[in-house]
Amino acid sequence: MNQKEFSKKDSRGKDLFVLVLSIELQNPDELVQEMRVFKEIVIGWHRARQKEAAEVRFIAVSDPKYHQAIEEFSEVCHSNDIDLKVIFESTELNLDLHDKTGKLVRERIFEKNKDASGILNRWFKRGK
Repeated sequence: MNQKEFSKKDSRGKDLFVLVLSIELQNPDELVQEMRVFKEIVIGWHRARQKEAAEVRFIAVSDPKYHQAIEEFSEVCHSNDIDLKVIFESTELNLDLHDKTGKLVRERIFEKNKDASGILNRWFKRGK
């Protein structure tokens, strides 16, 4: 996973920070490990930036057949992970899904202070 940080000014001229994380996923079995790394990076970055942490932008480059799994993992991180849920109550999460050539296929913005998905309900229904 690659990471980069940018700063931007809010309407009052105060510095806010954006964390950009990117992965190139070639094997869906690597997704769980990549999301562990994602979690560690986001928690550490948010701890350092606190109120100045404005946005996390997650860029995933992969075969489009993996996009749904990546989006579902992002939903879990946003709405259901006990450590990240608190962060994403005040920090925006954006997901950019690209195909293997780098072309943007889909963008999703997860709203702050909202449960994004009901993802756990969907998973439990699948198991029945």
